[in-house]
Amino acid sequence: MTLQDADLKKTYTFTDYISWTLLTLIPVLTAIYGISRASVLWTIVYLIVMAICFAGIIYRFFCTHCPHYKNAGQSTKCIFLWKVPAYFDPRPGPLSFFDRLMVSAGFIIAVAFPVYWLLARPLLLIIYALSWAVLFIFLYKYECIRCIYKDCPMNRVTEISGS
Repeated sequence: MTLQDADLKKTYTFTDYISWTLLTLIPVLTAIYGISRASVLWTIVYLIVMAICFAGIIYRFFCTHCPHYKNAGQSTKCIFLWKVPAYFDPRPGPLSFFDRLMVSAGFIIAVAFPVYWLLARPLLLIIYALSWAVLFIFLYKYECIRCIYKDCPMNRVTEISGS
């Protein structure tokens, strides 16, 4: 498949952000509901873990490599982080082994954390797992094929013509 340079997603709109955020909220709200049925304290811990994993670890070790972060200026404008201060220095280029390790660990912790509580409610666990799957399928199908971050491990842009 030949992709035109104009087909690449060079900027995101607030509508893009809202769309992907709504899709992301399905597993997050499912987890919050499942945990909160057992403990409000653990729900708060979950929210703190999510903030650390996504606004700290993944933001630092993954997002800082992305051209959208580099071009952000004072704050980001991407499909998952809108108007978040760009408080880390941009680090263009591919992820190092340590970056990949940190991103993987942050993501696994964030996704696995609520499973203990969701096991007690199998329907919620199914909704949780399927909603993460749908999110990643949609990302892979609709975003990774036009991503400007050529060094991203998920990038599926194969060839660009008309540059």
